Amino acid sequence: MTTQGVTVLDPEALGPKPGIYSAMTSIPLSPNTTQYYISGQTGEDLTTNDLPPDLETQLDNILKRLSICLEHVGAKKTDLATFHYYLRQSAVEDLDAREFEGALKVVYGKVGPWLEGHRPASCYSRTFGMSHPRYLCEISAVAVVYKP
Repeated sequence: MTTQGVTVLDPEALGPKPGIYSAMTSIPLSPNTTQYYISGQTGEDLTTNDLPPDLETQLDNILKRLSICLEHVGAKKTDLATFHYYLRQSAVEDLDAREFEGALKVVYGKVGPWLEGHRPASCYSRTFGMSHPRYLCEISAVAVVYKP
């Protein structure tokens, strides 16, 4: 669906489209360049639709979802311009209670290897609420793709 230059994108591999949410939108910047906004991806398992109770597994699922979004538009990880992490405060406190900066270690330990050395501009936000009470993390991103 396109409205005034904005196209809504929902890769089938992400499953059913819930309500008013869309996985991505795109805006053409030039004939060869498009900017993609990837909505906050959540940690449901793509096969079972179950939401694991731990941050580590939710992050694994989020990264799979982000990969699907990038592949859907022919983008590479190096096309990512920004990355925004939203972590539920209770998940941060739980991991930090077990190990100093435990949440950061988990996030960096999962996301760092996934980014394969790329370092997009990032923001790490702690939040007390998300769209579902069991979400421990969401990641949104912006990619800019040039296709000659």
